[in-house]
Amino acid sequence: SALCWGNGYAEIQWTQSNTVAGLWLIHPQRVEPRRENGVLYYEVSNDDGSKVRIAQDDMFHVRGPSIVGFQGDNTVIKAAKTIALAIAQERFSEAYFGNNAQLGGVVEIPTGLDDPVFERLKKEFNKKHSGTSNAFKVAFLEGGLKYHPVDVKAESTQLVEARHQQIEEMCRWFGVPPHKVQHLIRSTFNNIEHLG
Repeated sequence: SALCWGNGYAEIQWTQSNTVAGLWLIHPQRVEPRRENGVLYYEVSNDDGSKVRIAQDDMFHVRGPSIVGFQGDNTVIKAAKTIALAIAQERFSEAYFGNNAQLGGVVEIPTGLDDPVFERLKKEFNKKHSGTSNAFKVAFLEGGLKYHPVDVKAESTQLVEARHQQIEEMCRWFGVPPHKVQHLIRSTFNNIEHLG
């Protein structure tokens, strides 16, 4: 909770002798830290819509990185663009390698086609020539159609370098040294020892 939402909360259960008997986890979305006359307390929303006030001494609060101080910032929201870029790169890689490491091409049609013929042609062409099982098959085109491949290489899109950078960005958000997540691209035994 502290890593993803910025705050982890657990209500402290005390014994008669004033020692901790247990911690009851509370979802961060249900808790709102508040200050009244300089005193910090936690307002917890219940399922029925009612609210309970818990004193600071009765709440175990693990804070993530913060600008405010008494409440951690939501790391996932701050890192949303970084996470979205990593997901987009994953989808691009999946499509790239799922289509025989080819990004497709253009079919030139010298004359216009009506919609049913166009849809049939597109469906048949994709069925016969997309996917790894159809790699390097010869295409036979009818009616004077010409196929022009789009030549984009993984190296020119810097696919590998971009994926390495996203690993480093994620590590940066959570303050984790890259070698701790097995990202050893620039690691030596010396610098890993020092980082450890």
